[in-house]
Amino acid sequence: MKSWLACNRQRWLLILDNADDLEIDYSEYMPPSRGGDILLTTRNPECGTYNTVGRETLGGLEPELARELLLRATDIAQSRWKEKEKDAMAVVTILGSHTLAIIQAGAFIRQKLCTLEQYPTIFQQQKGQLLKFHSKQNLSVYRNVYTTFEVSAEYLQNSKLPEGLDALNFLHTLAFMHNSGISETMFQNASEYASKLKETGTSNDDEVLSLSVRHVARLPEYAKQGWSSLQDRLRWRKACTILESLSIITVHEDDDSTTIAAHSLVHTWAKERQDHQSRCRAWQSAATIVALSCQGWYSYCPFFIFLQPHVRACVNHEIDEYTQTMSDIEAAQILFQLAYVLYIMKDESSLAFLVHRIRLRLQNRYGADQEITLQIKIFTGRISLQQGKYGEAVDVFRQIVECRSRALAEDDSSRLASQHALAGAYKANGQVGEAVDLLEHVVKVQEKLTEDHPSRLASQHELACSYEANGQVSEAVELLEYVVKVQEKLTEDHPSRLASQHELAGSYEANGQVSEAVELLEHVVKVRQKLAEDHPSRLASQHALAGTYEVNGQVSEAVELLEHVVKVQEKLTEDHPSRLASQHTLAGAYEANGQVSEAVELLEHVVKVEQKLAEDHPSRLASQHELAGAYKVNGQVSKAVELLEHVVKVKEKLAEDHPSRLASQHALACAYKVNGQVSEAVELLEHVVKVKEKLAEDHPSRLASQHALAGTYEANGQVSEAVELLEHVVKVQEKLTEDYPSRLAS
Repeated sequence: MKSWLACNRQRWLLILDNADDLEIDYSEYMPPSRGGDILLTTRNPECGTYNTVGRETLGGLEPELARELLLRATDIAQSRWKEKEKDAMAVVTILGSHTLAIIQAGAFIRQKLCTLEQYPTIFQQQKGQLLKFHSKQNLSVYRNVYTTFEVSAEYLQNSKLPEGLDALNFLHTLAFMHNSGISETMFQNASEYASKLKETGTSNDDEVLSLSVRHVARLPEYAKQGWSSLQDRLRWRKACTILESLSIITVHEDDDSTTIAAHSLVHTWAKERQDHQSRCRAWQSAATIVALSCQGWYSYCPFFIFLQPHVRACVNHEIDEYTQTMSDIEAAQILFQLAYVLYIMKDESSLAFLVHRIRLRLQNRYGADQEITLQIKIFTGRISLQQGKYGEAVDVFRQIVECRSRALAEDDSSRLASQHALAGAYKANGQVGEAVDLLEHVVKVQEKLTEDHPSRLASQHELACSYEANGQVSEAVELLEYVVKVQEKLTEDHPSRLASQHELAGSYEANGQVSEAVELLEHVVKVRQKLAEDHPSRLASQHALAGTYEVNGQVSEAVELLEHVVKVQEKLTEDHPSRLASQHTLAGAYEANGQVSEAVELLEHVVKVEQKLAEDHPSRLASQHELAGAYKVNGQVSKAVELLEHVVKVKEKLAEDHPSRLASQHALACAYKVNGQVSEAVELLEHVVKVKEKLAEDHPSRLASQHALAGTYEANGQVSEAVELLEHVVKVQEKLTEDYPSRLAS
């Protein structure tokens, strides 16, 4: 045939279809003649060398074309296509616009095995069966989607080359990660950390926070020697190249990184094709790579953003089944590292599930008072704090303190650390007096430490925060100024030094020293410019500076800076707490800037997103409180009253003197006053003022409520009571500087 075509004087067309075999030289089939044309279809990029007039890389169909193909394949009458567009697009989306899968789906629907509307649900339940379905007529050589992929896998399985088996094992591992954003950095980090663990021979059964040499043994062969080993790095890249040449994955390279992606159907097939034993090995390999790639970090790292989808992918599989061949401690250590990534990223989706699995694996091996059990409890307490379950956090940390107080000396660092943590939970729960008492005890015990000891400074820092929350603002300023002075020995960009300066700026603002607060925060923001644009610490300082700008009357600067923060945080999920908090604060700045409609619109968005949270979640209630304030300013007073009455009712679960409960009652009373319900406003504010009698006479919150009550007395015609109360407030505030805003307002 080759010779006949070469000698034939007529024009001819030779089609070499599915020229996918990596070991065949297809030039041997090409006649040495210019008398015709050759059309070659292949998944092997190396065949591009045969190109003489051009080549075309075919990806998935455009969504509109894919939808049309599906509707044609279903035999649905064209007159009904318009009404079926939405359902058709749902099918196209779930199939990732994969052409053969779309044709198969159309045939399945055409044979009345299900309706177009039902297909997505059935697909989620029976992916494997549907992707193996094919019509009996007009068969492709590959018959169905899975057969198409399986041809490539069989080639790798039968390959005598080690890189072929590497590629197959790599494919199986990828099935338990997210199907896109699979970064070489993840494998590099895991390999480097594995090398360190092998050097130290770490095998710690007493800490759930540690990974060990046992985990290194779960890695694939190409990641065990360390990325500095050229052999390992080349093996990984060869595996990628082979999978890419078979069109199983796509590889994206730029100056900084190499990332891999697989079509969603390839990803599903890569798991489905494995037997139980292979799945267990592949999951353990994937989870170990993800866990080791954290390199023992237990604080925020920008890399966690890219890691988060892969953690979720690991968690979404049958963990108990896949960890059966691992020891309890080995499995718990892996799961703990995965859980910590989700915790740092404030991703609540699977945290409770993971912590529960960790407890189940360890409950029969470790007693309630053993350190590894306490480590898990501490983590549980931190999660409760993050999720706004402050009462639960107090209970957990109180148990830990009691346990460590029985077993450890008064000055033991672990005992003091648990007391420090309990104090933080007390403060979050509104038990500020208890927080102050406990932290004063911790600080006193730590006087034995050197002046610049990190633990001593951290406790003083936390005590100053509690002083401020307790209305002891001058004590907070004095203590934080001391901490900041001691930390001058640290480098200018040391995180602890910047954190203390940040906190001192907040105390300056609370103390009426707003210009000092602005100056100090501008310095912190400037130093933190060295961090990545989306680093939480950098964004937090910008957020705080914007708030201080607003207090200082620099409202336009506040709006501009917060709009920047909100824009940067668009990378985060819509319901990420940090993103919502910045939108919340931006709405407040809009309101201060006279952009009340923008404030209402943004807060309504935040409140809507936060409907996923529990009804009594502090963040949800805070946003509703703020939205009610915006409604009031916008003239929607009845809406403000209705929303605040809801907030106040939900907060009845809190202690009577909880600051958050009192703040909402105060706000509701002010809304009542504007709404003409003056007697209700007087009654509610008298209650608030009475409860706040427990606070120091000069506590800002107590004075603010007395000030508001005096104004309400005046509106109610009780002028003499108003004058008497305001004279008292003014007298108490004589301790403040002459130009202090609250004193001038009174």
